[in-house]
Amino acid sequence: MTLKIYIFIITICTILCWISWGIILWNIDPSETELGGFILFYLSLFLSLMGTITLGGSLIRLKFNRNKLILKQAIIAFRQAIWFSLLIIFFLILQSFHLLYWWNIGLFILFLAVLECFFMSLEKSQ
Repeated sequence: MTLKIYIFIITICTILCWISWGIILWNIDPSETELGGFILFYLSLFLSLMGTITLGGSLIRLKFNRNKLILKQAIIAFRQAIWFSLLIIFFLILQSFHLLYWWNIGLFILFLAVLECFFMSLEKSQ
């Protein structure tokens, strides 16, 4: 798969995810919905954020790291987009339950930083 095809596919999927999130946002009433509505809301938002951050991260990495492998840069951008999207969704869920405190934020950021360091050390050992 070439880089142009990869970016095209991610772009189309991200646009579709943002459209689905918008449809869910406008058609689901949070006061009347059950668990399924919230799962659809957070899942579509997660996928939308992940696609957007992946595209942005890939393009930034391609601009500044031209001497490295393109596929490796795209994989790293995708993985970091997953972490950042999880971070945002986790904060939104905690905020909806009025449980978002500074120590929750710090612990989750620390957890994701350790997880990213683990994946970076796996890459260096290979």
